[in-house]
Amino acid sequence: MILYGVGEWGRWGYLLVFLCIAVTFIACAFADSLLFPHSGKEHVLFALVFTGLAAFLTLATVRSHYERRAGRQTLIRSDENDGG
Repeated sequence: MILYGVGEWGRWGYLLVFLCIAVTFIACAFADSLLFPHSGKEHVLFALVFTGLAAFLTLATVRSHYERRAGRQTLIRSDENDGG
């Protein structure tokens, strides 16, 4: 429903961004407990910044994938129309 709401229905790669947010935040929390087991305060800011950075990089990667794919489809369609 998220893809439909933002007008990207059929572009399933954008779901990786949402999956990335959850996976990265859980991984940061797990790494924090392993690296700083006796720390009194949690390093939430680190987890939030790292999660945001990972989400942004995933979004940029997925967006560039779909832009390259659209460019190839445009080239193929223009070659088909030139023969007529």
